[in-house]
Formats: sequence, C-alpha cells, structure tokens
Amino acid sequence: VSSIAISHSGKLLASGQVGDNSDVFVWDFEQGKLLYKLSEHDFAIATLDFSHDDRLLISCGSQIDGKLFIWDMITGCIVSTMAVVPGIYTTGVTCARFGGFVKDIKLRATSKYQFAVAGGKRLAVWSLDPFSGEMKHEVMNTSPLVREYTCLAFSPNNEAYLYAGTTTGDFCAFQIKNKILVFAQPVCSNGITTIATLPGERVCVGGGDGLIALFQISEATCQQLCKVSFLGAINGLSASPDGVQILAATNRGFIYRIRAADFSKMLMRETHTRGVVHVTYSVGNSDSEHFMTSSRDGSLRLWDANDYSATTRCAILTAGHPSLSVFTDEIILSGWTDGKIRCFRTDNGDPLWNIDNAHKDGVTGLEWSHNKKFMVSGGTGGEVRVWEMKTKDLVTHLKEHTGIVTGLYIFSDDTHALSCARDRRILCWDLKSEKRVIAHTQRMGGVNSVAVFGDEKGYLSTGQEKKIVLWDLRQSTPVSIVDAFPSPGPEDELQSIALSKDNKYFVTSGNLGVVRLWDTSTLKMMAEVKAHSGCATCARFSPDEKQIVSTGEDGLIMIWNLFTS
Repeated sequence: VSSIAISHSGKLLASGQVGDNSDVFVWDFEQGKLLYKLSEHDFAIATLDFSHDDRLLISCGSQIDGKLFIWDMITGCIVSTMAVVPGIYTTGVTCARFGGFVKDIKLRATSKYQFAVAGGKRLAVWSLDPFSGEMKHEVMNTSPLVREYTCLAFSPNNEAYLYAGTTTGDFCAFQIKNKILVFAQPVCSNGITTIATLPGERVCVGGGDGLIALFQISEATCQQLCKVSFLGAINGLSASPDGVQILAATNRGFIYRIRAADFSKMLMRETHTRGVVHVTYSVGNSDSEHFMTSSRDGSLRLWDANDYSATTRCAILTAGHPSLSVFTDEIILSGWTDGKIRCFRTDNGDPLWNIDNAHKDGVTGLEWSHNKKFMVSGGTGGEVRVWEMKTKDLVTHLKEHTGIVTGLYIFSDDTHALSCARDRRILCWDLKSEKRVIAHTQRMGGVNSVAVFGDEKGYLSTGQEKKIVLWDLRQSTPVSIVDAFPSPGPEDELQSIALSKDNKYFVTSGNLGVVRLWDTSTLKMMAEVKAHSGCATCARFSPDEKQIVSTGEDGLIMIWNLFTS
C-alpha cells in the first residue's frame, strides 16, 4: 500500500498500490466492504484525496505512470483524466489536495472544484468542471524560492491560502487569488512531512525531525504559538473539528493526542513498525495478562492483554533486532541478530547487562532453566551454548548441528535440553556430561520449530518438509506424519508450532500467513484463519488457554479468543 485517504465524512477509505497494474481500492469504511476497484494506473499510486463533499476522488500515479484521474464516488466512473508527467510536472507528483469550490471575484462558490497538485519544484492550482470534465491549471509563482514540495493544505472556510511544506523544512503560504508566494517560514530539519489546518486561521506543521509546531496566520504573516518534539518523524496529523485536539502519528509507531491550547501530549497507542518475529508469555508462572513481542524495528514490547497497551518497551536501534525473548516479573532475556544476549528490567525496560559475542552471526535460540541458574542459547553457526546466569560465563559449548539452530527446550530436570536446526536434525543433550544422547532426523528440509509435550516423552516438529511430525523420544523413527496444510491450495511451510498447557491442542503458523488450530490426539485440523498478509512468524497459547497470540512480518499482533467444547 503506497497511499491512503479517508473521506471527510469518515464513510469511505481509499488505498493505492505499488506494482505493475497498480489499482485504487475504495472501501465502505464502516462495513469493511469493497465498493470500487479503479484499474487505470500502472507501477504505483503516489497520492490520493477526497473532495470536501466526498463526491470526487483524485488519484495521481508515480513518475513512470504520470497520469492523474478524477473519479466519481457515486458511480465509480472517471470524471476526467490527464497525463501530467512530463508535460506539466518534470518529476513525479508528490501530493495532491482538494480545496472546496473555485470562488468568483466576489468570493462566491462556483460549481467548479479546485485542487492543488505538487511535483518536484512545481506547484499548480487546478479547476475542474465536473459536468464536462474540463480541467485547467495555473502554476504558482514560487519566486524567489526554489523548493521541492512534500505536503499541501488549503486554508479553511474561503480557501484564501494554500499551505505547502518542503523538503528543506520551510512552511510556505500562497495566495490563491493572485497565485503568489506570501511567506516562507523555516520550521524544522529533515523536511516538513504533514500539515493540518485548525479553526481560527491556525496551522499545525509536522516535521521529519519529530517537531510539531502550531502557527497563527494573520494577513501575510505567521506567528508560532506552540511547539513540541517527538521521537521519530511525524507521519500524520489530524485535528478535531473544533480544533481543540490534534492526533499525531510518528514513524516509530506512536500515536499521541495533543491539546492545541498548550501542546500538552498524551500517548494513545503504539505498535511495532516492522515485522514481529516472536511472541512469548512469562516463564515460571500462569500470568495470561502479559506477553512480550520481538520486532525487526529493534524493539521488545511487553503488552497488557486487558487493554492491549504496552507497559514496557526496550529499544536499541543500532544493534540489529531481537530475534526472541524470555521474561519473568523481574528481568527480560533476549537474543539479538548482532550476536549479543541482552538483559533488561521488566518494570521499566532499562538495560542491565549483556553478553557480547554470544554467537558470531546472531542468537537464534534462547531458553532459561527452571532453577534460573543458567540459560541455553543457539546460534546461526549451529552451536548450542550454556551460560551461567550469575557470572555470565560460558559453561558448555555443544557443536553437532551444521545449520542454524531454530529452537530450544530445557527439560524440567534442568539436566537435559532439546535443540532443532536447519540441518534436519533434532538433538537431545545431557548438559552435565556435555553429550548428545538422542538424535532424530527429519526426512527432508530443515526443522523450524518444536513443541514438547508436558510429560516430556515426546514432541511435535515442523519445518521445510511442510509436514507435522509426531516423535517419541524413546523411538528413533517418527510415530506419525501429517501434512501441514490440509486444506486444498498452495503448500505452506510452517514457522512455528506450540502446544496448549493441557496438550489437547496445538497451534501452527506459516509462510502463507495462516494460523491453524489442531487436535493433538488425532493430528487433525480444527480451524484455520488467514491471519496475516505476510508470513505468520509465531503463535502461542496464553497460559489459561483462552487466547492465542500470533505475530507476522506484516507488523501485526493478532489476539484470538479460543472457544473449545
């Protein structure tokens, strides 16, 4: 998805794609129903916007596409179209905004719509006759400034001014009537990313450096009223109709509510901004109200399942990303792609200690012993290592795997451990004697995940073979093998498998983004759901077995209620 727009009434949602034969989709926002599929653009949709009365939608393609379309939202038909690149704009269109009706000399609204389109260093105001489809444009006189424009907004009510943000951080105002530059105010670094207008001739401006500033516009001048800074670039601003509050979204996944009077702020929501690779519940207790996720955005987040808020976050933006974690009420242990094992406080996310070079090219497995005296880690080179918690010293190095270690399990006696890897092997270790005691080999492909039964006499495995395999630790061959994708359709490589606490059910997730619930006794699927738009990386039962949490490369965390008879 390359562009998105919501109608002023909140009833319609439009989204644009990237890729060959990219389309514009218009949805009934309340019912989640697709209304129109508008298939005229190629390569990418650069920007979308609804008219003030929600009757029209403008869509502009990328530089390669170069086309502009006006769509009727009652019929889904084309009102007007024009190739604007390279004829009018030398580079691709960056933004487009509707601005009410064209005004006559006495500032009375006519029947023609007006909108502004910016591309590269050129800014033009357009008029559209909705009955004939005729479009005309006038280029703004931007002299003496030469800027690249990133966002646009018309002043409210009579649309006397057009406000524009630039890549250099200048906030510009143009007079619609005479098409001239009125003022240019430097605001921030890293460019202006978004503009929102408020009643009373006030304008809120967001920047790529995280700054949000509020300006009062009077005649041909602007005065800064308030400003506040956030972590990360400002991706979007939205003002309430009365102008009392402003919502601000950042590229770090935070949404804040800002009071316009004094710019006091409150965190409303937060999320990961890249793929979520792992989810886990607390070890050693039955807490079903908190779970932790690890993301490619370089952060760990502890979530409260009661209101789905993040109570703790740990972020290191220069260390790759966490691949997995385990936690208690006091500390969080995490393995990272830079090869370090890091420990944080659970209550506030502060770092406590780390083990450098735990694994050369990344930590891919991590488990904590039941007595909390040691932990076991796995790495990309196939090594399994045991670390003493008190001293952080390496106690044991076990190397029989020749592929990436994808899963670990420590038995309740704290003497034995199970490891699986992409070399097709699943090994059981005696940690005291530092020897492998059991070896199972999958028939084809690497093993991605294992789930050990509560009696610790057997386990389930899955991986690149695209099968679910039932093993008995007392036997050398599988007890049973079933397909990982029982429904007709494409094959699905599973990335995760997990058992419920009573072992009656298990859940799987895989590359197709599907989460499936299975009956352990029969190895038959009970339910499946298309949960994620990308790979479903991990799925886990809550300790009370009432919910399942799944994560995906699409950045989503999905929480499912589990109902079983």
